[in-house]
Amino acid sequence: MSTQKSTVYLEPKIHKAVSDIALSSNTSVSKLINNVLFRVITENQEDLKYFDDRENEPNISYSEIEKNLKQQKTAKNIFQEIADQGGFGIKNPIEWQRNIRDDKPLHAR
Repeated sequence: MSTQKSTVYLEPKIHKAVSDIALSSNTSVSKLINNVLFRVITENQEDLKYFDDRENEPNISYSEIEKNLKQQKTAKNIFQEIADQGGFGIKNPIEWQRNIRDDKPLHAR
């Protein structure tokens, strides 16, 4: 891979941190900066592609999102509906659980 020389001015604290990281990674400052910039550029390209892929999707207003969320049933609402309808016919949950345990022996005992 061919490289091109460029002068970059870093703040002293950043230069020290980059130098320390390069030293501990057994690499050069130049390679470290190249790798970091490559990752940033690649992530930006992925983000832009993601936005381009979704360009034709319809816009949804906040109020529409809020309305849709309010219409969705939560676990609490579902359990409340079950309880309001008699809750599977279980009058005493503790007694029901004891009966279930008696019906099925524990594995490997």
